[in-house]
Amino acid sequence: MPYEYIVNGEKIVLNEDKNLIAVRFAEPALHSTRAAVAKSPVIGDFSERFEVPEEKYTILEVAKTPRPDTDRFAAANSVMNASDDVARAAPVFQIGNNHIVATDRLLVGFKPDVKGSRKLLQDHGCKVLERHEDEFLVTIDATEDPFAFAAKLNALDDVDYAEPDFVTIGKHMVHNNPLSSPNPTDPNSKDQYVLKLCKAIDAWSFKLGNPDIKIAILDEGVDTTHEDLAAAIVGSYDGIDDDTFQEPKPWDAHGTACAGLAAGIHGNALGMQGIGGGCSLLAVRIAQSNHPKGNWVTSNSIIRRAIDWSWENGADILSNSWGGGSPSSAIMNAFERARTQGRNGKGCVIVIAAGNDSGPVTFPGTLDNVLTVSASNEFDEFKTKTSQDKETWWGSNFGPGVDVAAPGVHNFTTDITGSGGYNTDDDGHYYASFNGTSSATPIVAGAVGLILSADENLTEEEARVIIRNTADKIGSIPYADGRNDEMGYGRLNVLRAVKAALNIQDVVVPTGKHTPVTNQIEDDEEISHLSFQPATMGIKPSAGEIEDSDIEIVAGMTQAKSVSAASFSVPDDMEELQDIAAASYGPLPPAAKTVHGPDDRVRITNTDAYPWRVHASLLITAADNSRWIGTGWFIGPRTLITAGHVVYIKNNPIPERNGWVKRIDVMAGRNGTELPYGSVTSTIFHSVIGWTVDGDPTYDYGALVIPTTLGDTVGTLGFGVLSKSELLAATGNLSGYPQISPAGTQWYDHNKIASVTSRKVFYDIDTAGGQSGAAVYRIKNGERTAFGIHAYGGQSSNSATRITTPVFNNMTAWNTQP
Repeated sequence: MPYEYIVNGEKIVLNEDKNLIAVRFAEPALHSTRAAVAKSPVIGDFSERFEVPEEKYTILEVAKTPRPDTDRFAAANSVMNASDDVARAAPVFQIGNNHIVATDRLLVGFKPDVKGSRKLLQDHGCKVLERHEDEFLVTIDATEDPFAFAAKLNALDDVDYAEPDFVTIGKHMVHNNPLSSPNPTDPNSKDQYVLKLCKAIDAWSFKLGNPDIKIAILDEGVDTTHEDLAAAIVGSYDGIDDDTFQEPKPWDAHGTACAGLAAGIHGNALGMQGIGGGCSLLAVRIAQSNHPKGNWVTSNSIIRRAIDWSWENGADILSNSWGGGSPSSAIMNAFERARTQGRNGKGCVIVIAAGNDSGPVTFPGTLDNVLTVSASNEFDEFKTKTSQDKETWWGSNFGPGVDVAAPGVHNFTTDITGSGGYNTDDDGHYYASFNGTSSATPIVAGAVGLILSADENLTEEEARVIIRNTADKIGSIPYADGRNDEMGYGRLNVLRAVKAALNIQDVVVPTGKHTPVTNQIEDDEEISHLSFQPATMGIKPSAGEIEDSDIEIVAGMTQAKSVSAASFSVPDDMEELQDIAAASYGPLPPAAKTVHGPDDRVRITNTDAYPWRVHASLLITAADNSRWIGTGWFIGPRTLITAGHVVYIKNNPIPERNGWVKRIDVMAGRNGTELPYGSVTSTIFHSVIGWTVDGDPTYDYGALVIPTTLGDTVGTLGFGVLSKSELLAATGNLSGYPQISPAGTQWYDHNKIASVTSRKVFYDIDTAGGQSGAAVYRIKNGERTAFGIHAYGGQSSNSATRITTPVFNNMTAWNTQP
């Protein structure tokens, strides 16, 4: 007969393992009685039996004979059920490498608002063991067929579902011997390769775990006395015994290993660091085994009970390194309650292992609206039996349910204190080679902990989307529409995930001529997104610094005198300080040629006010020790943007002058001889190969990094990518330090943008040599956004390198790392 039941309207048909039979002996079921009954020739060796913990079932082998499997099982079933000492014999079902048995318990759910549900169950011969809202756990007579009984209840109009309370018997993964574990007092052990591969260490510089965020580890129990876990554990529950004492048996190390990867404590100078270190842990036991290397056992009712306890007791994330049972409405409903009602309605994030059978994802990883995790390795390969990690006995499951991959081999983590667990040394508190999708899952759960620490208001769906969208596309299988069945959306990238949660735009490193280079292909100039880095004002702005206008307010400042070719001359004290543009472009037009029509420039005298203090006078020392002048502007605490020719001289007839400049002295808000913020020297420079290699003026942009955080004091200009129509509608503002008397004074002008190309912006803003590198920016609704870097003054118009998407990405990268 087919053994089947219904889940969500779908018929689930189970596959029998004809080599095994589950026998429930009649009470009192003495050992001698059971052994005598099992001496039947249709039953195998009684010493090879498996006594199911906390259950009244014994799994026996069916005797191996030349007869077909179906006949052998039928004979064993007939003999066992005919015995007066047997209450019931039943098939054992196989799912992957696991086995399940239908007990004398049923899980029953009623439709909403049904009255008298308990009495209805009692009238049908059920004894109610427990109730959770509209769902019940009941027992039926041991002689009843649980499948037939469930089908009878399912036929009732008021019943939403009825299913056997399956017991799942699973095999533990094979683990390597502990080998020589790394120094357990080194929290940055080389064996924690996952921290670097998934960029967790980099992520911690942005956000550490918040103890208000709780990660529930649903597993074999967690060692709550462990030196790297105890302080993080804030709650515990045993779903098996329905109490708070969940300590694992000495050989049940799986949960303790998972807990360490998720949220092992940071900063205690002990063995390891969890991905979500700083978050709290809830230790929840759902499974156990009888003896070392024995099979683990759980039931659907235990799992449901533990899921509900977890979210009802404040869990933000449920980490599930288990699976391989048969689909269950009760478990699905419990997860759905956690997902929709947990975290005060924002929902718990549910993370589930894909499985280790080198086959399709198993339940509950097949559920929608969860994060199902497959395994990769230290070589960024999908984990198979033939991947380079040499663990040939297992491979990750795969399929359309996979959301993300994480390293699942050779993970260094916590072990049961002392000689228990995987590492049986007397001081074996840690284990160097935890594996399986079981080890990949808590890594992802820890990353989710960091995401929610960064923004506790994220919904569970938003958190899942962040994990998927920020994963790295690794592996040998192409990604169709962003995913494949091995890696899902890619291998976990903790740094990108945390930055996304913090709304810090991820840095995309440009290629082609925009490839960044530093002294330490074709382009895509299309605007793929409109991105903005907002301005900051640094120290508290004084009155009048914030104005709602598209130009700067300069009333009362010095108006420039009209400059003509005949009257303009370089003052004697600046004779050696030419505009740095001349070093790369040759002799420049005189100021009269870069001032178009009347000279509208205004000298800025209150340079210690925002935004004027953001602009810096640059004194540049080239490789041959010649000195030049230019302009730069702050975009971050340590980073200034300027022209590429300011930091890298190209095409100069003096060979030793070419290349990276030697140093740049930065004088923010300089006003002639007055240096309100002093002078700081930069020796770290950036540009792109389009300028440093090709000398292409449309790639003329760069950056310099100072050793102090002066930008926090003076403030920054925002920068962003504007469309052509936005540029042509904008008024450009430009302020910098021209080659003009008195030396080192700041001058400002503004005008409409004249024309725009893919990589250049042209304008009739009056400039003069020395303003190379100045920002060209708009003011809209009080917000200053640079859209170009002034690079050249011409006779008909002046021009800037346009901030396009790759320029923006490089500027963003240079602002985060030197």
